[in-house]
Amino acid sequence: MQYYFYENWVANGRQAHIHRADCGNCNYGKGVHGTVNERNGRWHGPFKTYKESYQAALRTGGKVYNCQHCSPQMDD
Repeated sequence: MQYYFYENWVANGRQAHIHRADCGNCNYGKGVHGTVNERNGRWHGPFKTYKESYQAALRTGGKVYNCQHCSPQMDD
């Protein structure tokens, strides 16, 4: 299993949302539209474990959330 997180620096302050790579919202770091657009934020990854993605997301300095669609967990 691989993980990515999306760092959004526009919506409600800085946020990072962790996703499983195969999540439809993530699309292996290409997002819903399948393109890279860094106007509002950017994708980070892939990470081999949830823990690695979580630690990297914390380093962005924003709040860290799990995707509500794919619900990644520490024990994945």
